[in-house]
Amino acid sequence: WTDLEPSDNCSAMLALAFYHYNDATPDDSTKLLADNQGNATVDRDGNGTGDDFLSRFEVVNPVVSATYDGWSQPRTVSGEPITTTRGRGSRDGGWAAGATWGRAKTKGDWSASYQRQDVEQDAVFSPVAQDDFLMTTNHRSHYGGVKYRLTDAIQLHLWALASSRMERGVTATTDSRGDQWRLRLDLDFSF
Repeated sequence: WTDLEPSDNCSAMLALAFYHYNDATPDDSTKLLADNQGNATVDRDGNGTGDDFLSRFEVVNPVVSATYDGWSQPRTVSGEPITTTRGRGSRDGGWAAGATWGRAKTKGDWSASYQRQDVEQDAVFSPVAQDDFLMTTNHRSHYGGVKYRLTDAIQLHLWALASSRMERGVTATTDSRGDQWRLRLDLDFSF
C-alpha cells in the first residue's frame, strides 16, 4: 500500500490485494465444497451433485480511500472494485463504496459510517470470504454503524447489516426471499 498527502488537510491511501487459490478440490476432495456459501459449482462426475467449483479464483482487489481533515470532523470516502480474473461466468465481479464522518480515537470521540457492496456469485472465494455479512457471495448489502470512545481504550460500536440476493434461484444459498438483517453491539478493548 501507499499513503499520499496531497495537501495539509487531505490524505489518501491506495492498496492492492491479490488472492490466488490454486486447486480448491485437490484429488477430488469436496472438503471446501462443503464450506461453499454461494459460488457456482459443476457436476463433473455426473452423479447430480456439484463436485467442483465452476470458476478458478484469482481475485484482484484494489482499495482507495481519501480523507479530508479541514472541518471539525474528518470525512473519509473509500471504494474498491473486486474482480476474479479466472472466472468462468459473467458474475465474477463486485464493488464496495463507503463514507465515514468523524474519527473515534480518544475518549469522547465518535464516528458514523455507511458502506454499500455488490458481490456477484463468483467475485470472491466463498469458503474464506468475510463473515460479518450474512451472505458471502451473490448479494447486495448495506452497512451502517456508529462508534463512540468511552475511554481511550474502550469503544462502543453499534452497527447494522442488511443483505439481499442479487439473483435468486433454487439452491440453499440463493433461495432467500427477502432482506436479511443483523444488528450488533460490540464493546471493543484496546491494550
